Formats: sequence, C-alpha cells, structure tokens
Amino acid sequence: MAIQQQPGLLSRILFFIIALLATAGFFVVGATVFLVLLGFAVIAFVSFSLRVWWLKRKLARQYGEGFQRQQADRDAFIRTQQYYSGNRASKNTIKGVIVEGEIVEPSDNNE
Repeated sequence: MAIQQQPGLLSRILFFIIALLATAGFFVVGATVFLVLLGFAVIAFVSFSLRVWWLKRKLARQYGEGFQRQQADRDAFIRTQQYYSGNRASKNTIKGVIVEGEIVEPSDNNE
C-alpha cells in the first residue's frame, strides 16, 4: 500500500499565491469586459436618442407647428388619462395608448 505524502508548507503557500493571482486576474478581465459592454450600451443608447431627436426635429421643420401641437396634445392626453386612472388602474393596465378610428355614416340612398 502506497503512502501519500501531504503537500509541504512551501507548496501550499505557492498554490495559495497562484490561486489568489489567478482570481484577481479573472476579476480584472471580467470587470474589463463588463465595462466595455457597458460602454457599447451607452454609445448605442446615445446614438439612438440622437437619431430620435434628429427625426423629431426634422418632422417639426417639415410639418411646422402642427406637428408640435399634435405632439403636445398627445402628451396632454396621456397625462390626463394617467391622472384620472390614478390608483384604480392595476399594474398590468397599459396607460396612454391612443386608438385611432374612422366614423362611417350610412349613405342616404337605399341600396
């Protein structure tokens, strides 16, 4: 029967130091990858926000005050609906949805 020797004090200390350095290295690499991905997300968000702002500005120039008034009316409608729905609305209720429709009147001729 073979007798196994216990690792010496020096080998245990070296293993602990190597494990500590590897853990620190993995943490640094993970934090770096996280920050790079977070940077990409911030750049994407800012780019998207600027694009939306630019398109709204372009539409406002193209359609004049009518576009801005329509947008202000929509925002006022949403705020009013949210105010009156208050605490009665459940968490699952969708607030501020505008449904457009068309009224069709029957014709006078009998067909």
